[in-house]
Amino acid sequence: MKEIEGKKEEREVKRGEPGALEKVTRNPIARQVGNTIARELTRGLLGVLGIRSTTRRRSRGLFG
Repeated sequence: MKEIEGKKEEREVKRGEPGALEKVTRNPIARQVGNTIARELTRGLLGVLGIRSTTRRRSRGLFG
Protein backbone atom coordinates (compact mmCIF):
# COMPACT_ATOMS: atom_id res chain seq x y z
CA MET A 1 0.00 0.00 0.00
CA LYS A 2 2.83 2.41 0.77
CA GLU A 3 4.30 1.66 -2.63
CA ILE A 4 1.14 2.86 -4.36
CA GLU A 5 1.00 6.03 -2.24
CA GLY A 6 4.64 6.81 -3.09
CA LYS A 7 3.93 6.58 -6.82
CA LYS A 8 0.86 8.76 -6.41
CA GLU A 9 2.92 11.44 -4.70
CA GLU A 10 5.50 11.36 -7.50
CA ARG A 11 2.81 12.09 -10.10
CA GLU A 12 1.37 15.06 -8.24
CA VAL A 13 2.41 18.40 -9.67
CA LYS A 14 3.75 20.77 -7.07
CA ARG A 15 2.15 24.19 -7.35
CA GLY A 16 4.34 27.00 -6.28
CA GLU A 17 4.99 30.18 -8.16
CA PRO A 18 2.96 30.60 -11.38
CA GLY A 19 4.91 29.94 -14.55
CA ALA A 20 5.70 32.43 -17.27
CA LEU A 21 2.80 31.28 -19.44
CA GLU A 22 0.34 31.66 -16.57
CA LYS A 23 1.60 35.16 -15.85
CA VAL A 24 1.23 36.19 -19.49
CA THR A 25 -2.28 34.76 -19.86
CA ARG A 26 -3.48 36.77 -16.88
CA ASN A 27 -2.45 40.02 -18.57
CA PRO A 28 -5.49 41.42 -20.46
CA ILE A 29 -3.35 43.09 -23.14
CA ALA A 30 -1.49 39.85 -23.83
CA ARG A 31 -4.82 38.00 -24.03
CA GLN A 32 -6.15 40.49 -26.55
CA VAL A 33 -3.01 40.19 -28.67
CA GLY A 34 -3.24 36.39 -28.48
CA ASN A 35 -6.89 36.42 -29.49
CA THR A 36 -6.14 38.73 -32.42
CA ILE A 37 -3.32 36.51 -33.63
CA ALA A 38 -5.45 33.39 -33.31
CA ARG A 39 -8.36 35.04 -35.15
CA GLU A 40 -6.18 36.24 -38.03
CA LEU A 41 -4.46 32.87 -38.37
CA THR A 42 -7.85 31.17 -38.48
CA ARG A 43 -9.16 33.61 -41.08
CA GLY A 44 -6.01 33.13 -43.17
CA LEU A 45 -6.29 29.36 -43.03
CA LEU A 46 -9.98 29.43 -43.92
CA GLY A 47 -9.24 31.88 -46.73
CA VAL A 48 -6.65 29.53 -48.21
CA LEU A 49 -9.17 26.71 -48.05
CA GLY A 50 -11.77 28.90 -49.78
CA ILE A 51 -14.09 29.23 -46.81
CA ARG A 52 -15.13 32.71 -45.84
CA SER A 53 -15.40 33.32 -42.12
CA THR A 54 -17.59 36.40 -42.46
CA THR A 55 -20.49 36.93 -44.83
CA ARG A 56 -20.23 40.04 -46.93
CA ARG A 57 -23.04 41.60 -48.87
CA ARG A 58 -22.36 42.53 -52.43
CA SER A 59 -22.78 46.19 -53.01
CA ARG A 60 -25.28 47.10 -55.69
CA GLY A 61 -23.85 50.50 -56.41
CA LEU A 62 -22.72 52.05 -59.69
CA PHE A 63 -19.51 50.08 -59.98
CA GLY A 64 -20.33 46.96 -57.98
